[in-house]
Amino acid sequence: MAKLLLLETATEICSVGLAEDGKLLALHDATTPADHARQLTELIAAAMAQVGWTYADLAAVAVSSGPGSYTSLRVGVSTAKGLCYSLGLPLIALDTMLALAAASQQDTDDVNTLYAPMIDARRAEVYTAVFDRGLACVLPTHARVLDPDGLADYRKNTLVVVGDGAAKCLAYWPEGVVYRPEVQCSAAHLVRWAELGFERGQFVDLAYFEPLYLKPPFVTQPKKAV
Repeated sequence: MAKLLLLETATEICSVGLAEDGKLLALHDATTPADHARQLTELIAAAMAQVGWTYADLAAVAVSSGPGSYTSLRVGVSTAKGLCYSLGLPLIALDTMLALAAASQQDTDDVNTLYAPMIDARRAEVYTAVFDRGLACVLPTHARVLDPDGLADYRKNTLVVVGDGAAKCLAYWPEGVVYRPEVQCSAAHLVRWAELGFERGQFVDLAYFEPLYLKPPFVTQPKKAV
C-alpha cells in the first residue's frame, strides 16, 4: 500500500493531499493568490503532521502537470522534483484536465454527456479540453479564446464545464452548457490517478520533465522604479 504525496498548484488554489491505497487521508488547501511558494511547504508539513507520516514513509510524489498558471506550476513541479531528488522517490505527473473532468462527472449524467474543464488563461481565454463519458479525450488540451461559436459541435450534446475559467464561458454560451462551480482544482481529485500511475510505474524523468505551460509567463512592468 503506497503512501503518496499529492500536489496541485495549477491555479490560485494551492492544495496538498496524502493518500494511501487509493484513499485520501489528509487534504490541506490555501487560496491566497500568488503565494504558492510560501504556502506549499507549509501545507505539506501540516498534512504530514495530521496523518503522522514522515518523509521516509513516502513511496512517490504526484504533481498536477497543467496547464495553468506558469508561476504556480513551476512552484509545484520544482517542489515535487526537490522532494523526489532528496528522498530518492519517483515522480508521477498527472493531467490537470483529466482530473477535473473526472471530478465533474455525476452518476445521473447521460451517456452522451461531454466534459470541458476550463482553467483561466486571462481575459477571454481559457485552457480547455473535451472528454467523453468514458474520459476519452475527444479534443486535446489547448488555449482557446472564447466566442459565441466556440465548441459549438460539442455543445450539441450536454457539455459540462468546470474549473476557475468556466464561469467566463457563460457570457458567450448562456444556455449551451451545464456549469458545476463546485468543481475546482484540488489534490483530492488526484488520488485515483496517482494510485493508478504508481501501480503502472508511470513515472517521469526528473531531469527532463516540465509541466504543460502552453503559454509563456505573463510579465508586467513594475509600477515603481527600483
